[in-house]
Order: sequence, then structure tokens, then C-alpha cells
Amino acid sequence: MTLHLVTTISVNRFLASKNIPVAHQPPFSPNLSPCDFFLFPKLKNPLKGHHFETLETFLAVTDQLKVIPISDFHQCYEEWKKRLQRCVAVTLKETMLNCNFIGINN
Repeated sequence: MTLHLVTTISVNRFLASKNIPVAHQPPFSPNLSPCDFFLFPKLKNPLKGHHFETLETFLAVTDQLKVIPISDFHQCYEEWKKRLQRCVAVTLKETMLNCNFIGINN
């Protein structure tokens, strides 16, 4: 078994033992990943054309991260919460529609 799988299993067991519900994300959901909707677009243009063959070129990434204002990271966090809330709302709506479709009513 791979370490990733062992970790996943142990985390899932822990969450289940504490009765903590798990909300699964779609397997490919770039609109929910802060790196995809926030960080990569900010780094893409400044680093375009760089090849990370040396430590100096690799450190260019760090320099670009330092240029991003802290307020942008705060805005990213708020946007991430909104996106997750929309995802939960859509999932709940779909679940309710499916329950009504198969005849389960509350």
C-alpha cells in the first residue's frame, strides 16, 4: 500500500470515529482550488519563459510570491469560502432533487 492510501484510510477512520462528516470534492475542480483560481494566474505571466534549471531561476518563484500583497491572500481566502459555499449549496440542491425524484421526502 502506498503512503498516500494509508494516510487517507487513517484520516477517514479518525473522522468517522469522531462523527465528522466528510464533504467530497469533485476529482477535478480547479474552481475550488486556491492555487488554480488565485496563485497560478498571478505567477503565470511573470514567470513565463523561465526554465528552472538553476537555483537562481527557481528562486524567481519565491520573489514573485513576495510581491503578492497580503491583502490579496486574504481576498483569496474569502473568495475560496464563497466558492465552497456555492459548491455545498449546489450539492444540497442536487441531493434534495434526487431524493424527491426517487420518492424520499422529509
